[in-house]
This record gives sequence, C-alpha cells and structure tokens, in this order.
Amino acid sequence: MRDSVVISGSTDRTLKVWNADTGECVHTLYGHTSTVRCMHLHGNRVVSGSRDATLRLWDIETGQCLHVLMGHVAAVRCVQYDGHKVVSGAYDYTVKVWDPESESCTHTLQGHTNRVYSLQVSPAPLPPACAAGTHGPRGHTDRGDTRTRRDTRTAGTHGPRGHTDCGDTQTAGTHGPQGHTDRGDTRTGWDTLTVRDPL
Repeated sequence: MRDSVVISGSTDRTLKVWNADTGECVHTLYGHTSTVRCMHLHGNRVVSGSRDATLRLWDIETGQCLHVLMGHVAAVRCVQYDGHKVVSGAYDYTVKVWDPESESCTHTLQGHTNRVYSLQVSPAPLPPACAAGTHGPRGHTDRGDTRTRRDTRTAGTHGPRGHTDCGDTQTAGTHGPQGHTDRGDTRTGWDTLTVRDPL
C-alpha cells in the first residue's frame, strides 16, 4: 500500500486495515475466534496474536489470511515478525519461534513461571567471523513442537466502518501451566531473542 496505513485489533475478534489519509476502512480481517491481543506489521504483512491461542499472518493489501500458527495452549499476548520468522509470547508461560511458511514451531523457550507479556527480538547477528563467541539465552529448546494443523482461512472482506464489540466469551485455555522446572543450561542457538519480564 502506498498510503499511510493503520491496523487495529479488537474484542470483536477482527483486525481492520485503515487508510490513514482518507479514513477509509480498506479491509476487515476475519478469522480469530477471540480477542485480538497483539500484532506486528512488516511491509505489507501483519501477524496477529489472539486470546484464541493462535497467530495469523495476513496480507494487508489483499485482506487474505496466509498462514495460521497453532501450538500455544493459552492466549497469545505479544508477537514480533521480521519478515522471515515469528516470535510469540503467551499466557502458557512460553515463548515460541515459528517458521510461518511451513506453519511450524521451530523452538519453544521455557523458563518463565508466569504469563509472558512482552518480548523483543534484536536484529540478525553478524556473520560468525565477525561475531565469534556469542551466546544464546539460558533456557530450554523444545525441537519437537512442529504442529502444522491448519485452521479455516477467511479472506478479508470490506466490513462495517468500525469494530463491533461481540464480547470476549472464550474462557477455555486462559490459564497456563503451574510452572516450569529449570532442568539446566541448554544452549538453544537462538542468539537474537531477549525476553523481558512483565511489570
């Protein structure tokens, strides 16, 4: 899109793409089944995270849902997207790293003992010759979480000019596990992730 864009997420379970210059609602993105809690825009694609425990990757020019990422077991609260990988934090006490194209979780970072509210991903590191001796964060890496279940895709359509609060009635899976046990210092090879504790 050449014009200025605003994207909003709501308890009505939709995202809306707005033309900030004209005030026009360009697309309404349907697909989430509960509150849209977070999103991150990169180029003409936006990743949204929801209380329905899923993430969705959208094309804001066409309004289409391109990929659905499933694997969290509680609300997704924060997300980052660099155009290649997605990193998400959730109320299940975990941070997950995703390959959106294959819809697979490549790493699950465990160690928090309560809900993950925020995260930040640093830029890609320098080549090894320039950045020898870097270390990943302390934590566990679960390489076995490669769920690729697909959800129903709903192409975005032109909707009403505003969100409608349908209520946030989904309550299943809103609580994470009772805690994780730190089983040691396992290097994950994920050098670019910094997770901040919630206030």
